[in-house]
Amino acid sequence: MRTPRIPLSKTWWGEQWLKALEELGRFWPNRLPRGRRYARSGAVVDLSLRPALVEARVQGTRPTPYRVKIRLRPFQDQEKEALFQALESKPFITAALLRLEMPPQILAVLAAKGLELIPRDPEEFWTSCSCPDWANPCKHIAAVFYTLTQAIDSDPFTLFLLRGVSREEILSRLQLLQREEEVTLEEFHPRKGDLERFYAFRKDEPLPPLHIPEGAPDFIFSLLTKAPVFYPRGDLRRELSRLYQEVSQFSLEDFAHPLDRPWERDAEALYFPEEKKLFLTHSQPTGYRARVLRWEGEWRWRRPSGYPLSPAEALPWLLELSLEEDLSPSLKTYVYLSHLAWGLVIKGHFIPQVKRQGPYYLLRFRPYYLFSQVRELMEAVAQSAPLSSFLQEKNGAYLPPQRVFRDFLEELVDFLLRQGVSRAKVPGFFSLKKYRPEDPVEKAFWEGLSSWLAPLEAAEKGNRGELSFLLEEKRKYWYLSLLLRNKPLSQGFSELPLEERKGLLETLGILSRAFPVLKGLESRKGLAERVKLSSEDLLTILGSGKSLLKALDVPVVVRGKLKLIEGLKLKAYARGKATTSSGVLSLDQLLHFDLKVALGDQELSFEELQEILQGDSPLFRLKDEFYLLSPEEFSRLKKLLTQEPVLTGPQALRTTLAEEVEFGREYFPLEPPPEVREFFEQLRERIKDLYPPPTVKARLRPYQLKGFRWLVGTLLAGFGACLADDMGLGKTLQTICLIAYLLEERKIKRTLIVAPTTLLGNWQAEFARFAPEIETALYHGPGRRRVEAPVLITSYGTLRSDQEELEQAGFDLVVLDEAQNIKNPEAAQTRAVYRLASAPYRVALSGTPIENRLLELWSLFRFLNPGLLGSRQRFLELWARPIEFWGDQKARERLRRVIAPFILRREKRDPAIAPELPEKMEKDEWCFLTPPQAALYQKVVEEIFKKIERSEGLERRGLVLKLLLLLKQICDHPSLYFKHRTGKVEDSGKLLRLVELLEEIRNQGEKVLIFSQFRTMGELICQVVSERFGETPFFLHGGVSRKKREELVQRFERGEGPFVFVLSLKAGGTGLNLVSATQVVHYDLWWNPAVESQATDRAYRIGQTRNVLVHRLLTRHTLEEKINALLSRKKELAESIVSAGEKWITELSNEELRELVALEN
Repeated sequence: MRTPRIPLSKTWWGEQWLKALEELGRFWPNRLPRGRRYARSGAVVDLSLRPALVEARVQGTRPTPYRVKIRLRPFQDQEKEALFQALESKPFITAALLRLEMPPQILAVLAAKGLELIPRDPEEFWTSCSCPDWANPCKHIAAVFYTLTQAIDSDPFTLFLLRGVSREEILSRLQLLQREEEVTLEEFHPRKGDLERFYAFRKDEPLPPLHIPEGAPDFIFSLLTKAPVFYPRGDLRRELSRLYQEVSQFSLEDFAHPLDRPWERDAEALYFPEEKKLFLTHSQPTGYRARVLRWEGEWRWRRPSGYPLSPAEALPWLLELSLEEDLSPSLKTYVYLSHLAWGLVIKGHFIPQVKRQGPYYLLRFRPYYLFSQVRELMEAVAQSAPLSSFLQEKNGAYLPPQRVFRDFLEELVDFLLRQGVSRAKVPGFFSLKKYRPEDPVEKAFWEGLSSWLAPLEAAEKGNRGELSFLLEEKRKYWYLSLLLRNKPLSQGFSELPLEERKGLLETLGILSRAFPVLKGLESRKGLAERVKLSSEDLLTILGSGKSLLKALDVPVVVRGKLKLIEGLKLKAYARGKATTSSGVLSLDQLLHFDLKVALGDQELSFEELQEILQGDSPLFRLKDEFYLLSPEEFSRLKKLLTQEPVLTGPQALRTTLAEEVEFGREYFPLEPPPEVREFFEQLRERIKDLYPPPTVKARLRPYQLKGFRWLVGTLLAGFGACLADDMGLGKTLQTICLIAYLLEERKIKRTLIVAPTTLLGNWQAEFARFAPEIETALYHGPGRRRVEAPVLITSYGTLRSDQEELEQAGFDLVVLDEAQNIKNPEAAQTRAVYRLASAPYRVALSGTPIENRLLELWSLFRFLNPGLLGSRQRFLELWARPIEFWGDQKARERLRRVIAPFILRREKRDPAIAPELPEKMEKDEWCFLTPPQAALYQKVVEEIFKKIERSEGLERRGLVLKLLLLLKQICDHPSLYFKHRTGKVEDSGKLLRLVELLEEIRNQGEKVLIFSQFRTMGELICQVVSERFGETPFFLHGGVSRKKREELVQRFERGEGPFVFVLSLKAGGTGLNLVSATQVVHYDLWWNPAVESQATDRAYRIGQTRNVLVHRLLTRHTLEEKINALLSRKKELAESIVSAGEKWITELSNEELRELVALEN
């Protein structure tokens, strides 16, 4: 079988090999190009390498592959010696080779020794092929030349092997050959006291709490390269991270369960590392000890009997046991180790490890002991565990507890990780325990994997204090010296015995990758004592590389005064004056501010900073100290210093309220003018004893009185106000009190109230009820005529038509009811409202000031307090996008502080309000699609999705919205999709469930409101209710006149009609009191939880004396079930800082959209 098509080279040393082949092509014309094509097609099979010898089989035109042999001139003994000497004197080059990387300078270093690693002379090759071609080299030989590039890429030691010097020979000569570490058996001799307490813990506080540190995966991945050469598929680090993510979500319930054979809690446990078995025994302590130890002038150990379990078999039972239970000390020790293994795995304290065993490569997972807390936990177990848990003899000596417990822990961790590998989508080789490579490329892969993982073990072993960094300042420049045992590396390395160099080279390999400047210590002439540092190098050593140096135990010694400034602390101080003439706060004058920077212990002024940072280096000197800024921080500061710290008008007000100044697109704490604080304190004092005038015939609840006072105070301070109380809390009454007060105090003469058409009558009725002395006039309908009354009530539609006339009327106070009607700044009625923003006093009423996007808030404030939130584009940049798309909490908090003085929001669940309202309960009623529904649903998804995938922009958005609409209709009833006005109950899962609910509600003698966003669905519900229950429901929709609407509401409230009231969600979702209903059904899912909540509040309002039960009909396995999570998330956003925002469904990718609408199961 041919190997797949392969690229010719991925590394610079592979490119050097190809370049050498091109030069040889001058001697072998027309042979190499055909060989290149053969190599690319994967014709070379069974490639094998030995010192200075390449053997392969190449598939040609005949069935049997041709045999190819290539011999290269090997290095002679003298040349080998020169090679070894060169590598011995170049620690950074050798360290890179150990990682299977080849530094470019190696060719020059070898050339200086008279060595040419890559042959370029045809006389250095001897080739043969079994094909009949007379030419030598033939195309089959040439194909092998090119295929060798893959092996050279994967393992640069291949180049040395072609010269007759194997990897093992190089590492052996340099004494770097990795050998299996021999287990050193300590002379462990139990003390007399321990023998007497054979079964007891050896310390009074035996086992420390299992506190396992966070952050292990982050550090592990920082030591691994992203895309190693031996792994052609790309980012191996990301592949491995999937395993860490998978096991971090392990559930204890998935693993913990009792053994088939019951064991008492006082069973004794002993683990044998050689057999990988945990032995459990029921024996009594005395008998057990007699089996383990006998006296023969001194204690002698003999093997006890017991029930053997592999760690994998024992783990589920051990995890089920708690450390709080009354367990035998030996059993508790292994329970502790099991929970430790569990914690290490889910918190990422493990690493893969490649070991070689003859021709095989073994892959295991084991605990990672890099963090001192983990090592301390293991040492604590070893120091306190009872003898009965580990005492055993091997080769005449007792095994130390560390050996027994580490082996047991490693077996548990490996078992758990095997389960993770089977679940996570990781490369298949991670699931292998033992593998024998069949060709040089496979062998190079396993050697490469081992080298890739080597830095993890090197970091774990640590530096042991041998290496250190020395930073010195000489003549205004900083230099780095690398010390080995307190001597320059050039001296210390030459004095270091060869057998001690491997650990050092591994550490140097990690350091040189993290700090490339270290490679500058190495040159053709040898190792330099020091290297000059740039400011970026300094920042890496003292900043981002600090955690790595600490983990490797590499100290950094600084000779000189140098401070790293990792985060500049800036603060602004206002120099402008706020005026409070006529009791109104004004910041229209210029607001200047001083910007000061805390630099270490010193605070520098704007001008001082400008003088210091005139140069181009982030490293600068101030007095006798050096300060270092990151290039990014330096650039940021210089950019700030080019701007003039001045604000005007609304910007100044916004900045003062937020107590942060935006400067250079950043925010800094601001000390506002003292007049601002004094003004608000005086305002609070003025309104604290304020009450509505006697013309108001109502007794306000405490929270309503507070709302009235807040409205008065905010308007008299010169600002617009938004009362954003929950639906049903009395926003209308509080506003009537405000109007009455302002009329009484002669602050206003004429007020305009703009409301939805359906609420015009409600406003007139409320004035007649609570303030009958205030004359109102309705400006609406055909033939309308403006009457000179203190209060004029009109609709948004009428305002849009008569905007010029109403603007010229010069109203003193403009009130917007259901102010979410101006959420779209582009709408004609919104632009008409903006024309009224010149009114001295402005109020907005809305239970949902934000329904979908933060831009709606900007539109509202464009009317209330023009300029406060900046231009539309600036608002999007500063707040909307950071909050909605990036979840920026700082931006969210900054916006909250700016708008907080102008929005008052109370909810029914607030402690001061909740006692006045009954409980509202919500229940999701899950329904299933009938077979015809499911078939139609799937058909529509497939048909429209094909069009979506071929479209983009507005066309795509339109198709997405169409798809969502059709699927919602199908979930309601297939008749809606086919535009039929009748339908069978059994054709819809929702309709079936609704009939069941209505039967229960009628039997309980209760009333119900049913909301649907589709008029046709409302008609179908009315038809079904009439047929099943003999009553024709009331039906309120957009086509019902205002007079008929009021009649239906009154009859339903008086109990004169049916028990069912069907309402269109938009027509009946606002402005109605229907408290006689105690049940609410949302027949179909609405995209806006705020609108859905408003509809529910028709029944859940002040005046309600009974519990309200809300049913939400949802269809399982459809978009409704998936979008339910979106609705919950959207509701949470709207409740924080009155901010909202969700990812528009039309902006989902095709994959995300398909996942959302796909019919499951």
